[in-house]
Amino acid sequence: MKKRISILIIILILLVVFLVNKSEQKKIPTLVNLSGISYVLTHEPYKKSVNADVVYVVQKKVNRYSYPKNSLESNFLDIDTEIYLPKEETESIIFYKLDDGLYVARENIAGK
Repeated sequence: MKKRISILIIILILLVVFLVNKSEQKKIPTLVNLSGISYVLTHEPYKKSVNADVVYVVQKKVNRYSYPKNSLESNFLDIDTEIYLPKEETESIIFYKLDDGLYVARENIAGK
């Protein structure tokens, strides 16, 4: 009887640890790092005309539940995804190409 209770307690502890770990993983936003700044990817369409100085491409895709630490890394975007730095924006944004559309990525102020 004591052995069954011990096994049940171990299973419950493992279940709690697993669930806590899963809930922590969901707190990491989809990000891309450009020149040391992390940007949160949004699904907000970029409606202005493409007016960018430079076109970058994602060089490395890191684990979905990791923060990209180096420039041109993302935890969501695939390698070779195009990233644009707009010429005339007053906000700290970039935009990225996904499924033939352009979308806004905003500086990750919460992650500072």
